[in-house]
Amino acid sequence: ALIASNVGPYTIDLKSAYSNGKFTDGNALLVDEVKSHKDWYQSIKRLVENPNMISDLGERLYETVKDKYDLNVVTKARAEFYKSLIK
Repeated sequence: ALIASNVGPYTIDLKSAYSNGKFTDGNALLVDEVKSHKDWYQSIKRLVENPNMISDLGERLYETVKDKYDLNVVTKARAEFYKSLIK
């Protein structure tokens, strides 16, 4: 499970899994950047009190990023980019 600030670049791939006091269909816990340390504490506490949420969020996040950030995919994309520069 991941807890992150609700700012870019995190919000490119992360979707909040907790909103308005309820769990949602997201893949991470996001904390607004202007919020206090108390909000970070609350996010950690949610995970501690809901251990199933840890693995659930981890799986959701993995499904979100596995194809986009896989080393083989990234390497191939970079190789294609570099090839396009020398054409």
